[in-house]
Amino acid sequence: MRSQPALSQTNGPALLLVLALALATSVAADDYGQYGFAVPSAGSASGSMLTAQHEPLNLVLSNRSDHRVLVPAANAGGLYTYLGALGFGAECFGYHLGGDQFADVGDGRGEVVQNSIVRYKYGRDDYLGTCLETLFGGNHIRVWRQANTAAYFLAASEELPGFDGHNIVPGGYDMGRNYIVGNATGQVGYIDHPAAGDTFSGSCSYRGWTYHTLAVFVDGLMPTDRRAWGVSEAITGEGVSDGLVAVLTVTVDED
Repeated sequence: MRSQPALSQTNGPALLLVLALALATSVAADDYGQYGFAVPSAGSASGSMLTAQHEPLNLVLSNRSDHRVLVPAANAGGLYTYLGALGFGAECFGYHLGGDQFADVGDGRGEVVQNSIVRYKYGRDDYLGTCLETLFGGNHIRVWRQANTAAYFLAASEELPGFDGHNIVPGGYDMGRNYIVGNATGQVGYIDHPAAGDTFSGSCSYRGWTYHTLAVFVDGLMPTDRRAWGVSEAITGEGVSDGLVAVLTVTVDED
């Protein structure tokens, strides 16, 4: 079962369009730091845009975002309020079903366990919604914070039901990423086959906060050999992903 994008569409501030043009400009990999994160494995840094379990870190929340959304809090406009606005919440009554993953996001700490995992809330129900995702499958996000930049690296994917081992559905990495971009920017319908440089902007709200998101799809950050990606045999191979990373820059308004 698939999580669905929000159906309201709102344009972000004009400033987001200026940022979109800047981010869409072709630059060398080592220069991405100027946009709010350091690319793992770029230059002298260690790390990888894949987790230790070979899943892609396919979204980045740039540290050019409002400082409030970079705080790992579920109030005051923080990160988990933003993820709530996207339709995600903490695991079912705090019960963690499934294995942890580790990633080296290039901040000198080496491979560390995810900071958190959030699951899609069916019906946007804050209490039982993620329980249904645990049972029936859907979208989920693993979160890592890059300590030297305060950016967040997200591994999103669409997964099968719990009784099928929560394996990733075919095309599930791109699907999970695209649904999140759609929810964040209020797109009507699913974002299908985005291209490098594509930008989307829009807004979503939750618990008294409105988030304006600019999403830019960036190429050239992921390992080029995609045959080694994925933890499920059903999705390994050249078609496992398009290799794009969605870079999110977010501003916050209190309602």
